[in-house]
Amino acid sequence: MRPRSRRPPSALLRGRGIALAWRDARSRRPRGRAPLGQGVGHVTSFFVAGVESEGARAEEAYSELRARSLLAAGCPARARRIFKLNCRFDGQDREIEVGRPLSKGGEVVVAILDHGRFEDFCVHTDGDQDSPARVSHPVYSVTEFS
Repeated sequence: MRPRSRRPPSALLRGRGIALAWRDARSRRPRGRAPLGQGVGHVTSFFVAGVESEGARAEEAYSELRARSLLAAGCPARARRIFKLNCRFDGQDREIEVGRPLSKGGEVVVAILDHGRFEDFCVHTDGDQDSPARVSHPVYSVTEFS
């Protein structure tokens, strides 16, 4: 009998281009992660809606929004860059996505900032200057930029 490694499976596979692939006990079908490069869905690279150029200009605009959000929320935003929220907003289940209107015929969402576990998400639109829309916890799901 071979001695078992004390390292977790993810540590054994790191650097080999393989993610863990679990199988259902009954059906023997793969469950969870697949080998890297297989089954990868659509990925969205980071952007700030309304800013035409990528790179330095987008980063500068995002920094300005983070500073404005700090003033509105009273605490700094986390580093995660959020593309989409599935949540309850204005009494309805909604999907709020960067680059799309916040509500029908409304202002376009420029950025979504997370201010921590106990703070609301700040949703900045192209029309707000000082007060972003606030989304309370819990949210159903958060999709980050890749």
